Amino acid sequence: MQHISDFIELIKTKVSEPNSDRQKQLDELADVIAEDLKTRGQSTVKFICTHNSRRSQAAEFLLDVLARHYNLAIVALSAGTEATRFNQSMISALNFYGFEFIEYGLARNPLVIYSMEGQDLYYYSKAYTDKFMSDDREIIVTVCNDAAENCPIIPGTYKRLHLGYKDPKESDNTAHEAETYQAKVLEIGTEMNYLCNKLLSYT
Repeated sequence: MQHISDFIELIKTKVSEPNSDRQKQLDELADVIAEDLKTRGQSTVKFICTHNSRRSQAAEFLLDVLARHYNLAIVALSAGTEATRFNQSMISALNFYGFEFIEYGLARNPLVIYSMEGQDLYYYSKAYTDKFMSDDREIIVTVCNDAAENCPIIPGTYKRLHLGYKDPKESDNTAHEAETYQAKVLEIGTEMNYLCNKLLSYT
């Protein structure tokens, strides 16, 4: 699949909507973003996980491209309590759904580049203290329990919420690895698409 619209159509036909409890969490996030959009004209959402490698990277990327597709003024970012690299299995899972990347730079933590409508979008693993990818008013969303419990107050935090995802890392080096990561992309993609459509319903 070459376009984000193909991915959206896939999750609409292949994946169930988030359950009611999950929708409440996503609706709370949507309300905070909507208020930000109303008062500032844009909103910065930063996903936090321990290593900024799998779940937080996928959430950043999928919210980024979906928000751009829907013309929502959302700046999607991610960070960790420590920096590692954008996990190769997660990149491969995104590749599976038609998202093609170029990797540039140091092998231990390369820039992962995706081109959308002629614009290059850059992703890499970083700590929450990274000054380059930051804003003075951020909605912090922790996506793993460790980050929720151990990540300190981040300067510029406007609101902090938790949206936990099970770590696909447990499938590494097993026969189910590719399938597990692909399912995680669909799960996160479905929820980021729900979030974007909830925001569109407010306009």
